[in-house]
Amino acid sequence: MVDQSWRFVTEGLVVRREPARSIHMLRVRGAEAAQLAALETALGVELPRQPTHALGAAPRVLALAPGDWMLVGAVRSAGALAAAAAPALAHLSEVTDGRVAFGLAGARAGDLLAKGTPVDLHERAFPVDRCAQTHLAQTHVLIDRPGGQDAGFVLYTDISYVAHLTAWFQAAAAEFL
Repeated sequence: MVDQSWRFVTEGLVVRREPARSIHMLRVRGAEAAQLAALETALGVELPRQPTHALGAAPRVLALAPGDWMLVGAVRSAGALAAAAAPALAHLSEVTDGRVAFGLAGARAGDLLAKGTPVDLHERAFPVDRCAQTHLAQTHVLIDRPGGQDAGFVLYTDISYVAHLTAWFQAAAAEFL
């Protein structure tokens, strides 16, 4: 069983396993502007059109590629989304049970991530409402910078990597103790 309450805390850094949230993947091909507007209405949030951009909070929408989004948080109605996307080639899948999220906050959060990923996470290169698919500690991850109160990062990955990333976070943060 996966520990839902794992946390690592040191001065300037908090890494925690985030509570489970609904996660859906939305892929749309051949949609016209009106169909994308209908999808946005069904979601209640704007779909970022540029890859590596993210918008919203509930749900949070991360643009992975043209026509590919990850929706994090409650989706109003999968049926309404499917109906709005119907004229285009679309696919909506729920992947909640296969994903895990880690929240990283504090002044050292970017320093910790920089130890294991090639992405430049400095605020000038990776500002609020940006996301990137990359590797961290030899695992595929999606890094999001949502901003807000806990200004930091949220990292999404496959649930099978929980033990590996938990151990990596503890080892990589040892210098911050």
